[in-house]
Amino acid sequence: MVKWMDKWAFTFGVLNLIASEFILTSRPQYFWSWYLLMVPTMISMRIPKYKKQGFFYFLFDFTCEVHWGERFTTLGVHCYL
Repeated sequence: MVKWMDKWAFTFGVLNLIASEFILTSRPQYFWSWYLLMVPTMISMRIPKYKKQGFFYFLFDFTCEVHWGERFTTLGVHCYL
């Protein structure tokens, strides 16, 4: 059975993706502020959960991979534009 929190997290994730895509495509000059607001908020919400479950170091590994993946993707997009 899917818990209420799982449904909320999925819904929030989909809405966040839609909002991010909208801001990135319609108002790219404001995307940096959206990103600056969302990423620290989401990571700070995960730190207590991951500490409680004993997965604290997985959070740093994940954020490092996402950070470098974002850099390479951004570099690739700018090369083709």
